[in-house]
Amino acid sequence: MILEEDTALILTAPSIASLATEPAVRVMTDLYFNAERRPGEVVVRSTRPLELLAVVLDLDAQPVTTLDVVRVALQRVLAIAAARKLREIVMEPLGCRTGPLEMEAFCAALCNVLRTDGAASGLARITCLDPECAPYERPSRRNS
Repeated sequence: MILEEDTALILTAPSIASLATEPAVRVMTDLYFNAERRPGEVVVRSTRPLELLAVVLDLDAQPVTTLDVVRVALQRVLAIAAARKLREIVMEPLGCRTGPLEMEAFCAALCNVLRTDGAASGLARITCLDPECAPYERPSRRNS
């Protein structure tokens, strides 16, 4: 699962999945206190399902994201997918939900990266979520 890293999205996402992981506030705290993440970086969360947080927004910049930043993040996502031998990924259209990019621009960037990056050859399927739908809901921690 590849998500656009966004404070509001992570902190407000409700839980529906049945597998336990760290609370969203903990994820954001870890991101905040660890090295500053730059646009284009991808943070790997070893959860089930595996989460890749693509940092594509820079709220201090104008515009807050660009297609170049999204392309770099996509290249890193595909490299991680290849290294972990993933067969399928599900992603939000990066830069579209909380950023200024249109879905068509994201799809064109994704197609361009797929054509030029051999790392995607192991993937059987890439699913893009509709940005108008509810965001991915993170699993909640369960006490067993």
